[in-house]
Amino acid sequence: MRTFNTNHSNRMMGLIGIVALLLGLSATALAAEAEINPGHWDQNLPSDARFTVLTEFNNEAVRDNNTGLVWEVSPRGGVFDWARAISHCATREVGGRKGWSLPMREHLASLVDTNSVLCRGGGLCLPDGHPFQNVQSANYWSASTTAGSPTFAWLVNFFFGSVLVMKLDDNGHAWCVR
Repeated sequence: MRTFNTNHSNRMMGLIGIVALLLGLSATALAAEAEINPGHWDQNLPSDARFTVLTEFNNEAVRDNNTGLVWEVSPRGGVFDWARAISHCATREVGGRKGWSLPMREHLASLVDTNSVLCRGGGLCLPDGHPFQNVQSANYWSASTTAGSPTFAWLVNFFFGSVLVMKLDDNGHAWCVR
């Protein structure tokens, strides 16, 4: 069994290397990407270091350095039912790139800061000094449906900083992530 696992592991590493080569990614580029976008949530950076506006996305996207997630700087205005919100993000192009989706409940809630000056003053519950534009003090859909009923989905309200559920055919905003 150990031989199979070693051979399987070696074969998988080889396949990953081939895919990286086909995509034009060197080992150095892959290591740099892993360092820039670690994909873990163990940081709690101060506001001034938390967000990076990405010039390679024409300044239309922001990396959250706490989570590694990339958000659109300016969510499109307007409201959608849940299915249309999913479709909106799936077809969205930001900074010349596709591959966006409606965020999971946890991803969206990670942007809430109920201790921010704006939130405590009755406004937008985002971290102080955030670079986002056009974010409404309103409900934003997540991709997460509720376990109790497939006719409801989770939302995050950026006025109260709360996480709640709403019927899929109700209206909310969409904020795309990748």
